[in-house]
Amino acid sequence: MQRHPPSPQLSPGGTKTGVLLKNLSGLLPAALLAALLACAPDMPRPGSGSASRYELLDASSSSAAPFQEPAWELDPLVVLPAEERQGEGFRVESIRYGPGFVYTYSILTENGELEARGRGRLRKRVREIQTLAGLKSAGVEDSDVYVLALANAAGAPAEGGMQLLFNPIRTTTNIPKGMWSMAQGYYEMIGAGRTYLEDDYFHELIGFSRAKREWAYRLGLDPYSANPQLQAVLDRLAWLSLAGGMTVRLPLIAVPGGASIALTVTNTSDDMKRELRDETPEEIRIRNRKILLETFSVEQTEATNFIEHPWYSPTAQLEIVDALMALSQAGNRKVFIELSTLADTPTEAYSFTRLALLFQAFESNVESLTRLFSANGLIAAETDRGNLVVPLNVDFGFWTQGAALFLERLDEGIQDQGPKNRQKKYALVSGSLSPEARSELQNRGWTVMENLEDIWLDKIDADAFTPAEPDPNRILPEIGS
Repeated sequence: MQRHPPSPQLSPGGTKTGVLLKNLSGLLPAALLAALLACAPDMPRPGSGSASRYELLDASSSSAAPFQEPAWELDPLVVLPAEERQGEGFRVESIRYGPGFVYTYSILTENGELEARGRGRLRKRVREIQTLAGLKSAGVEDSDVYVLALANAAGAPAEGGMQLLFNPIRTTTNIPKGMWSMAQGYYEMIGAGRTYLEDDYFHELIGFSRAKREWAYRLGLDPYSANPQLQAVLDRLAWLSLAGGMTVRLPLIAVPGGASIALTVTNTSDDMKRELRDETPEEIRIRNRKILLETFSVEQTEATNFIEHPWYSPTAQLEIVDALMALSQAGNRKVFIELSTLADTPTEAYSFTRLALLFQAFESNVESLTRLFSANGLIAAETDRGNLVVPLNVDFGFWTQGAALFLERLDEGIQDQGPKNRQKKYALVSGSLSPEARSELQNRGWTVMENLEDIWLDKIDADAFTPAEPDPNRILPEIGS
């Protein structure tokens, strides 16, 4: 797969690529060279893995079922607040109610239609669209990016793989740090491969991917987003920066008129953003694998299944691992990783990131978690007060045959894991439930906490990707007045 349009300066027949291949052939074995120049894989086929218990929510209900509720007409005016229905550069045209109690939103933009499955993804797309619209309205031209990159190239020394390839090591004193880091990355590339949301290895080696990650960081965006419109813009900015000779140290763009876009971030909650900017997907996987094996005590096979899972981008992996790391007093965190490997669609994988964040938010706002466990294949946790917590990623839950079966399996699994008469059983619902569904849960002893996407998760998402103040250590001359 070739996701990026070829650049005249960097196309396979071009001069720079010829030099790169010549240097590579002298430094790397043929098999490794072939692997590094391979493209990232195509999007895998959904539904090829083992079924998880969460797919019970996809179960269809017979029209004759006594507890089947009528479908509601999905009008954006009713379902969404004004700021999520329409804004600069977008409008939500329609909403479909799909399997798993999750909405699918069709978003009309100036560059075509996008689809977002789940409320959290809708908000992410809206932020992406508005950021790109702000970049456009700021008057940032391609020529500005290229000329500034060219002007500052002399002050930006080569970094990463290209430094080694074009300036081979001449003394052994230079070897330890850089070489071992690169060797680990190459090994991970060959062993695990890349997901369909990542650039191919060639783009990583020439500095394109790093420039792209830097732009994403400065704009407060996810470099591994599945939004094709965002990827097209990031690709263009990265090629322009690379063509100008600057792969990493990109400019701060000052927006005329005072309505500035902050293109760097320095706040204390910036750890994940900096990792996504500074580390290759392989380095992120190496870091996560170490945590799974040494901190969560995950078995080697299960760790590999998670690290190499085709549906989890580096961003999704970091969200899950970092959220579980925040549950510092919780035992048996490995069970979450084991269950998450059963995801066999992008939506199910995304749901596991939301479940992990719900646990993290509950611990921060309500009670500390002491143990995670599988309740008949569904993730649950105990608190330090002896209560039970089960997170549910649903936009709107009707009372259906699938919901009844899901709850039945959940209750069976809970009975096998501890006291039957717990003080409280919390159902953490990212969206909301119908009156009938809420009543059914409450009648079974559940304390239902709803709209947590609004109350907790939206704030976590904003902290994860919203830019803050410029970093004076990374700014080069500005564009604009």
